[in-house]
Amino acid sequence: MLQTGTKRFRTRILGQNCLYFKELDSTNTYLKEHGGSLAHGTTVIAGRQTQGRGRLGRAWSSDEHTALYMSVLLKNIPQPISQSLPSLCGLATVKALEKLTGREFLIKWPNDVICLGKKVVGILCEGRLCGEQSYYVCGIGVNVLQDRAFFARNGLDHGGSILTQTHRVKTLEAVAESILIELEALLDVFVQEGFMPLLPAYKRHCVNIGREVRVITGETEQHGICVDVCADGSMLVDFCGQTKKICAGEASVRGFYGYV
Repeated sequence: MLQTGTKRFRTRILGQNCLYFKELDSTNTYLKEHGGSLAHGTTVIAGRQTQGRGRLGRAWSSDEHTALYMSVLLKNIPQPISQSLPSLCGLATVKALEKLTGREFLIKWPNDVICLGKKVVGILCEGRLCGEQSYYVCGIGVNVLQDRAFFARNGLDHGGSILTQTHRVKTLEAVAESILIELEALLDVFVQEGFMPLLPAYKRHCVNIGREVRVITGETEQHGICVDVCADGSMLVDFCGQTKKICAGEASVRGFYGYV
């Protein structure tokens, strides 16, 4: 496993400064607290994460060295396109895992990565303002080596890992490197042109488009059909002939008959 400061990734910038910790409360929290003094592309990886969070504040943890806990520090991201960072990370992760395993991975809006109907990856992007400087922390958690018993034991009916879904054994380092390589390539396009040039690839991988969805906001649930995804990362849902834009930070989306 990586040690602090090692440069072993085949990237130009992302991950070239890599900080590895045997245990952290949260890789995102670490970068949010220290990002002001760290270089763009700094990557933090933890062997175990004790207070990880997903979207909408959901807790997340796993056994040591079975999941990849990785956060990447991004600076100089134009503010108008920053809301599409979760979609960017989701697309990069899908492309990386498909190349690594030779299997199909899909995106459940906005950025959960699934394989054969099970969630394999969770992504959480957060912004931070430090004086006049703003930066973003992109946390990517990948289930890599957990077996089916782990998900059954923890009541995670919708969860799976690279191992359970593809029967491929991959090291955490190989998964991290693959994601960083793809993210770096897409980031070059993203900073120059925004998410629009990447939107067709995102749509091809988005499992929700054209399907019935349940949009859950607090205690309220609405049923509709996902008709499109926009360049800003929002989803367009048709509710009985009335199309509404759903933003990722405002609601959760489930399939009509389950998670997907």
